[in-house]
Amino acid sequence: MFEIKILNKEKYINIIHRLETKIFTDPWSKKMIKTEFNNKLALILGVVNTKNKELVGYSFLFNIFDEIHINNIAVKKDFRNKGLGKKQLEYIIKYGIENNFSRITLEVRESNTPAINLYKTYDFKLLSKRKDYYTNPKEDALVLVKNLKENKKI
Repeated sequence: MFEIKILNKEKYINIIHRLETKIFTDPWSKKMIKTEFNNKLALILGVVNTKNKELVGYSFLFNIFDEIHINNIAVKKDFRNKGLGKKQLEYIIKYGIENNFSRITLEVRESNTPAINLYKTYDFKLLSKRKDYYTNPKEDALVLVKNLKENKKI
């Protein structure tokens, strides 16, 4: 069993950094993660295994006026294909609707077909493309948006 919870303690910095380096080819530094924890506009979610309290996934969100921007959604490799990315996304959408945000935006690697398909399932639409947005390897980003005012379904 897994639960999503808001992480507001800096004790997670090292844990998240270890996961970042295992999950992403261009991981965030500890300093970047710490900055997010200290940013009043940021919201950090954790996916916790209720059996052993292990952090197995996380999301970094940024509130920009009436918009939520998803900086990243991550799931530890051993826990993929268990619906945990989907569970995080559903939590974010519900949070956005309940708190009267108008939309959710994010960037995703153009080659990340599983993530793109997940976002399409939740009615995210292509807004634009950012050339060479990602490094290591260099790749374009698709900018996706979900309008929460028109489409309140999760």
